[in-house]
Amino acid sequence: MPHTHSETASRALAVAETPAFPAVTAGSVGSVAIQTVDGRALHAFLEVGRDFTNWIKGRIQTYGFEKGVDYEVYAGFGENSSGGLSSPKRASAKSRPQRRTEYVLTIDMAKELGMVENNERGRMVRRYFIDCERKAKAPRRAAALKRPPSSRTLTSTWAWAESLSDQLGIRDANQKALGANALTERITGVDVLGVMGLKHLVAPQQTLLLTPTEIGERLGEVSARFINARLLEHGFQSGSPGAWEPTDKGVAAGGVMVDVARGNGTGNSRQLRWSSNIIDELRPLIAAA
Repeated sequence: MPHTHSETASRALAVAETPAFPAVTAGSVGSVAIQTVDGRALHAFLEVGRDFTNWIKGRIQTYGFEKGVDYEVYAGFGENSSGGLSSPKRASAKSRPQRRTEYVLTIDMAKELGMVENNERGRMVRRYFIDCERKAKAPRRAAALKRPPSSRTLTSTWAWAESLSDQLGIRDANQKALGANALTERITGVDVLGVMGLKHLVAPQQTLLLTPTEIGERLGEVSARFINARLLEHGFQSGSPGAWEPTDKGVAAGGVMVDVARGNGTGNSRQLRWSSNIIDELRPLIAAA
């Protein structure tokens, strides 16, 4: 049955009024250069049904987003949307730009906001941001492969680092390897264990152990914060960020405390890692949320 002119016009108007995908632009959060998303543009696309200010403040409080880590705020201007003005003087006041608070979000925060909105728009925007992030990372990964130090340089640096461990009386093989890797990376810029896929050393267990970030990637590019919150919520771990420990339930699901070299080269720390079994444990819990 053909559409009437009225129906066609209505559909055309609906398409024209559909907000565009929020743009991903270069910005900074916490003085760190990073890809960012305008909060109001995200709010408009998600078709939340609540005013922006109450929505964003509620999400920040509920999910523990941090200023300077997940988002930044700044003063901006927007149209005065108040109604009921009829006189020319008041109408003029209505048209003047009004001060308002703007929010700039990291892509991780924008993806999580899309997920928790739990509607088709939220799923669309999350997939869109994942694709933007993947494209942005590709050139950096390619650049990182250019002109690596020679194998002789890496080998001699590693051997020197191990000799220092011997002089310091370090006998544990894992501790020596982690220390040598940290010093080699500090000098050459190459994470030898990381390149070889040996990010974590645990004896005698040889299974690949995952960080919350790696678990999130396997579950659909969700943030490490989101994974840690679910592990805590469902009783797999206890503690707080930077000091997580597996519960009995977590140990049964593959949680292990391991020695990990600190990124600043100041030694090792004990951190919680997970076998791939945890992915099968979390997937139905996240899907049912």
